Amino acid sequence: MIVESVPTRSAGSRRSWARPPPHRRILARYASERRAVLFDYFEHAAPAFRAATEEIRKSVAPRRRRAARPEGGG
Repeated sequence: MIVESVPTRSAGSRRSWARPPPHRRILARYASERRAVLFDYFEHAAPAFRAATEEIRKSVAPRRRRAARPEGGG
């Protein structure tokens, strides 16, 4: 077996690998009590936003179908 030295990556690239993902950096700004409030909010708000999105999609879909029909009522 031959063992060779391999050049290490630059210090800058090591730092970028060690950097936490963006959402963790954002959440790290808040104390644990405040994160609990944020998570509670998102737990309840996310389903409401999904429901509102579905309502909008359903209301837009019939208009799109009408707009896609050729003139003459096809």
